[in-house]
Amino acid sequence: MAWFWKIIRVFLVLGIAFGSIISLVAISVGWWGSSRLVEVGRADLEEAHREVYAQPEQFGFQLERFDVSSADGLTLKACVLTPDPAAELSAPGRRVRKEISLRNRVDLPLRNEIRGTIVMGHGREGRMEHNFAIAKRFTAVGFRCVLFDARAHGESGGEICTYGFFEREDLRRVIAGAEEKVGDLGPVGLFGVSLGGAVGLQAMDGSDDYRCGVFVSPFASLNESAWRVAEEKLGAWRFAVVPPTDVVLGWRHGFRMIEAAPVASASRIDEPVMLVHGEEDEMVPITDSETILKALESEAKTLRRVEGGDHHAVLMQGGDELYAEMCEFFLQHMWG
Repeated sequence: MAWFWKIIRVFLVLGIAFGSIISLVAISVGWWGSSRLVEVGRADLEEAHREVYAQPEQFGFQLERFDVSSADGLTLKACVLTPDPAAELSAPGRRVRKEISLRNRVDLPLRNEIRGTIVMGHGREGRMEHNFAIAKRFTAVGFRCVLFDARAHGESGGEICTYGFFEREDLRRVIAGAEEKVGDLGPVGLFGVSLGGAVGLQAMDGSDDYRCGVFVSPFASLNESAWRVAEEKLGAWRFAVVPPTDVVLGWRHGFRMIEAAPVASASRIDEPVMLVHGEEDEMVPITDSETILKALESEAKTLRRVEGGDHHAVLMQGGDELYAEMCEFFLQHMWG
């Protein structure tokens, strides 16, 4: 019988060796996948952004910068744009006021009125200055705007993006920092594009600090988005990549993909929400916003579809009419 036990030992050794190799491959794949997911590029400051910093009054507002610390000690860069009634409005600001006036659906504030504060989040691999073009419209109709670089973006600290898991608390700290900088912010609404929209939805979950939100092209679930992208790029190999990526993500960075899920947050949001999504968005399909819309508890909820709109230019493709609709939504639900 000695030969039998020798064979058993050989199979045991081979099994252990094979299992070790499989485990090592899975960890390596998971390490690679988690790095691809959370490590993002930093966009450069553009000349148009420098012009705003140099002379903000030419765009209709005053600008103040400030820093805040995240819960885990990162420095987050932010700024406050306050409408300046003595300054000349920018061309986009004049156009949106004209459009709102022609539509005649809400009362258009006077130039010296501030109706509240809109906190604005940017997209993945973006920076807060990318929201300057939108803020020109919001400040023109009486809203103070708070912009900030998300962690691992722009000039803020951090090396990884967690898709809302940590960023939702960062947003709350930015608001507190803005209050310390300029005083009472009045009613607060949230605005976000893509990643910023997903973060805004998660920040509204369980909070009564925000009157309403307008979110452009948000993803519904990081987990579902990862599976969708993996299917497009890897086919059947996605089953060998996504699960180990998720496991290693939790081990390395303290969160799992399922924990970054705006659609889950939506089921606990009863404040007014406006979603905007391009019908031709191939990066985050419009079905994500449709799913979020169904999940929202809000009585005042709407999805603005942009015909022919894609992910990166949906607001430009929606034009002045879309900007007017978003401003009207804020005016209606933040002030009445």
